[in-house]
Amino acid sequence: MAIGGGSKVAVCTPAFMSQVMRSRLHLRALLQGAPSTMGYNQQTLNTLSFFKDLGASVGIVSGLVHEVAPTWALLLIGAGMNLWGYLMIYLALTARIKPPRLWLMCLYMCVGTNGLTFAQTGALVSCVKNFPESRGSVLGLVKGFIGLSGAIFTELYLSIYGDNANSLVLLIAWLPAVVYIIFMRSIRVVPYAARRDGELGDHKKPFFQILYISIILAAFLVIMIILQKMVQFSHAAYIVGATALLIILFLPLGVVIRTEYKAASLLQQSSLQEPPSITIDAPAATSGGSLGCFTDLFKPPTLGDDYSIMQALVSVEMLVLFAVSAFGIGGTVTAIDNMAQIGQSLGYHSKSISTFVSLIGIWNFAGRVGAGYLSDILLLRYRFPRPLFPLLLSIISEVFGLKYYSTLFNFGSMSIPLGSYLLNVRVVGHMYDAEAAKQHGGAGVAGAKICMGVACFKHGFLIIAAVTFASALVSLVLYWRTKGFYKDIDGKFKVTRAMAADGRDRSVKIVMGMEASALPDKEQEKSKSKNTN
Repeated sequence: MAIGGGSKVAVCTPAFMSQVMRSRLHLRALLQGAPSTMGYNQQTLNTLSFFKDLGASVGIVSGLVHEVAPTWALLLIGAGMNLWGYLMIYLALTARIKPPRLWLMCLYMCVGTNGLTFAQTGALVSCVKNFPESRGSVLGLVKGFIGLSGAIFTELYLSIYGDNANSLVLLIAWLPAVVYIIFMRSIRVVPYAARRDGELGDHKKPFFQILYISIILAAFLVIMIILQKMVQFSHAAYIVGATALLIILFLPLGVVIRTEYKAASLLQQSSLQEPPSITIDAPAATSGGSLGCFTDLFKPPTLGDDYSIMQALVSVEMLVLFAVSAFGIGGTVTAIDNMAQIGQSLGYHSKSISTFVSLIGIWNFAGRVGAGYLSDILLLRYRFPRPLFPLLLSIISEVFGLKYYSTLFNFGSMSIPLGSYLLNVRVVGHMYDAEAAKQHGGAGVAGAKICMGVACFKHGFLIIAAVTFASALVSLVLYWRTKGFYKDIDGKFKVTRAMAADGRDRSVKIVMGMEASALPDKEQEKSKSKNTN
């Protein structure tokens, strides 16, 4: 998405596209065939789901790579990992290769889903640095489109391959890789276009227009999902539906083009003869030599300033976020991963289960987008602290600064697979298999066992409810420690513009979220020259 506010534009459309062309929710449904073809029980299936979540959540490698490599390099690496991992899963499911052992299947799953973290790191970091004042809305949109992407992928594969579930894995293997490669030169951080105090409303309009389009897209997907469960669609009907879907999906591009056209027209009408120069505060010099990083480890800057990676990792705020994510988000992931089995255990019809699982992504989208936009409104108007939602990625960017954001938000996400493993594999999966064994005459009976009845998930989800409530209480610690910071959040977000005496030379001071390395070489030279003078 590119939304202009001056001579520079912030490019982010490929970020949305790369996120739309990717999802994890549908993988669980595809794995449902594994028990019959490979002899997996529920605990083994949950182990595969854990490695799926592990690969999708542990993006520390992509974060560290992004500290030294451009965004296009991340997308290229992600394309290769995505293609290899999912292609091997496809070959295994279609018996084109010898059935892999469980550890090898887990490796394929982890590598394939980890390719997402490279694209996600490049997309999210670019969006947040390009639009720091609207980070809640931007992150809500990007993460919300991930929720829609499962349903989008389903519609596309039905129109391309027909009703062949294994072909969906093949589509997941090649389509995201192609999208990453096509757009890898488009996703980047560009100089932040400053706005005067009265311009924020106009800046927000394109975001709300894209929000309305995304709601239309979600409504269209709901209608298509329900209709396809009620009426037998022909292949031609699937093609028509997919065509309409792609038209809606690309409508935000029209918003971007119109916004940039208006920005270019205003720039041409302006009497300014020189583009604005960029003034960047030089980082404060550090003392202590080789021991500086250790002496400053427990002397972090004030909240909102740029923390070093180690300062952030040992802070109380990060520890609280880690705990809340592990058991709060981990519990949510566990619930989503087991929805199909829950419906099966309660005796629901397979068509009803399929419809319900397909709609989960829509509710996921509604929650993420709603929380992102609502948190921005409440934060900027009423100084409502973000931790009361809480939004992990936004909080990390605000509390610890954006200098090392690509690494820190991936560190924060590492807790999710830990909570998912403990709750999904060790708790829910173990209790499900124990109850299934009891119903089928004991653990000695060979083969995969299906558990029926409320008892299959009752006790496991009572434990999840308890730890989720506990994590909500722990999040209040973060609220208490950051409430003063969020009262003055406007001062942290504001970009100030100093007008020269003749009204022509403008200097833009970038606060929170832009580094000199992100600027074009010519702008850096101008900045150095201006500072020298």
